[in-house]
Amino acid sequence: MPHPDTVTEAIVFLAAEGYRDELHLGADGLRCDVAEDTHPVSTAVVDYTFRFEGPSEPADEAIVLRVSCPEWGHEGRAGLRVRS
Repeated sequence: MPHPDTVTEAIVFLAAEGYRDELHLGADGLRCDVAEDTHPVSTAVVDYTFRFEGPSEPADEAIVLRVSCPEWGHEGRAGLRVRS
């Protein structure tokens, strides 16, 4: 698995690997932009995690997840931004 230097590089890599759908975590579950429906988080599998720290503030983090959902039939990516 490569180690991209930026969030953009991680997203481009995942898209090239077939993880094209943008997934969003909400209060009611995981939502896919393409399907416009929501599924329980419990049906998702995090296949890989890319973690990035801010250049001047290590507590400023971004995380890109490679996610698949066998029950749902989607493979996509989800991004999280964490600030302390």
